[in-house]
Amino acid sequence: MNDSPSGASLVMFRLGQFILACYVAVSFLGYALPDESEVKKLVIFFYVVCFIWVLIAMILKCVARDSPLRRKIVAVWLCMYMISALWVNATEPVLGMPTPWYTGTLLLIWINTFLLAYIDEMPPRVRELLALVLGLTAWVPLYLVIYLSPVYVLGIIFFWLFGLPLMAFVPLLLSYYNWRIIRYSIWKDNNCRMAFMSGAGLSLVTIIGFCGYYASVKYSIERLYQRNNSPEAVAAGISPGFMEDYVLKQGGVYAMPLYSPIVTMKGDDEFFSSELRDKIHDPLLVAAVFFCGRSVIPLEQREEIADHLPDKDKRKKQPPFSPPVIVDTSHVNVSAPVSANQQ
Repeated sequence: MNDSPSGASLVMFRLGQFILACYVAVSFLGYALPDESEVKKLVIFFYVVCFIWVLIAMILKCVARDSPLRRKIVAVWLCMYMISALWVNATEPVLGMPTPWYTGTLLLIWINTFLLAYIDEMPPRVRELLALVLGLTAWVPLYLVIYLSPVYVLGIIFFWLFGLPLMAFVPLLLSYYNWRIIRYSIWKDNNCRMAFMSGAGLSLVTIIGFCGYYASVKYSIERLYQRNNSPEAVAAGISPGFMEDYVLKQGGVYAMPLYSPIVTMKGDDEFFSSELRDKIHDPLLVAAVFFCGRSVIPLEQREEIADHLPDKDKRKKQPPFSPPVIVDTSHVNVSAPVSANQQ
């Protein structure tokens, strides 16, 4: 590999950084625009600009194996496509609306992807931090690879639509990018390797714990439902919580996996349904349903049970404990008044 980049590669890299900076600025300003059509125009404009930039970079061989700026140019390109994918899902939420923690994780992945291109040039502590974050978040692109696998064929068929359907392949490309970072940069450093494994282990424990808790709550609710089919009686035996809300509203409020070895696609293929746009997308819940299965209680019955649950916000709050007031009567004259007849 050449130590010094060519002039064309350097120009394309700087131009890509400038386009990415403008794209980020427009993305923040887009939330302040009241007209949604103007936001869509800006997104389409920058997506076309990014697409042309990528084509020119490939024609000039800026991402060839012997290019020293290959990793940095690819990181800029991935960041551009991730912004485009987030904007498309924000304006036309075909995958549902992400939960707050999922949105924060995607933002963290975006920042870490850009910084990982410079991991070999950073201090040891910063490299270890980037490796830790990669270990914590590497499962999200892998999850999206599995989640979007049913639409890969359509993405290839409609490739010529400015490459727009290829955004479904962004998680696959990001996973490949992460794998190369792990192989050629992180795994060679013992401290970075330990930081990455710590983050990956913590993520794995979190996913397993969430799936186990989901299975336990689902089993308890289904057991109550089998004993008495009355939604009121089932709701009376449930203690409201976030997992109970997940179990009762899955498939209604929350999006489900497109395919599961337990839940078949027959009758559950909702990817092309407009109703999916109004649902909330939580990867942890989708993973739990994928491995543990959906509740056997019909959706209508689960919604009726959820309606009979006591609302946490409307439940009457218990008044705070107030200790009894002790009145000092030692200085009070308790002698009875003397009547006139007694005098």
